[in-house]
Amino acid sequence: DGTFSLRLPTVPDSTRHEIYFASVRHDGILYFGPAVTLAVQLDSVYEIHTWDTAMVASAGTPLTVEVRNLFLEQDSARSWQVTDLFQVRNDGKRTLVAAPEGLVWRYPLAAGATNPVLGPGGDVATDAASFENGDLVIRAPLPPGERLFVARYRVADPFLDLTLPGVTEHLDILVREPAPPLNAPGFTAMDRVELEPGTTYRRYAATQVRDGHVKLTRGETPRPPPVRWYAVVLATLLA
Repeated sequence: DGTFSLRLPTVPDSTRHEIYFASVRHDGILYFGPAVTLAVQLDSVYEIHTWDTAMVASAGTPLTVEVRNLFLEQDSARSWQVTDLFQVRNDGKRTLVAAPEGLVWRYPLAAGATNPVLGPGGDVATDAASFENGDLVIRAPLPPGERLFVARYRVADPFLDLTLPGVTEHLDILVREPAPPLNAPGFTAMDRVELEPGTTYRRYAATQVRDGHVKLTRGETPRPPPVRWYAVVLATLLA
């Protein structure tokens, strides 16, 4: 009937960095329960959620991008390092699985992206994702709910060129200063963000983007006020 019980060798103790969890295989997909790190967690029922599966087309299926955050910072080689975070959502009630030799989801990175790698902190194993023709490609099963994917790559400059297929509910671009002036059509310039003491990022935000295309361009460098002419005018008025 799906119920189970397990006897643990010790009571969980977070000071010893102990983590217990259980998993179950259903329809060939391995599902994991939440981590148990505290003794108080043993007082509640431990649940592992599973779902039936649905095979998608070999080219993948569209998914809603709930949040996408791009962090840009210049490196020592004068190129720009991008950390690209995708929080996608499977709105269905089945786990999406790839067809033989197919994939589940793909999404384009910024144009001109080089040396892409999977970043830490994502919800997919390194052997279940790849980069093909400038796209992030996911082949791992995607259960209902949210999943986080992290890609890191380089671009030549901060003037990003982004293709945004489908629906992107919230998009943030954060550029570490110093950086050249930027124009971000379709974005709202937000207050600067200090992620670390002494490190500030310019932030540009957009919401509810559907099948969009975004290209950041170089803005105009603010010119200093003509102090000399101000002085001449002021002297004339005083005279």
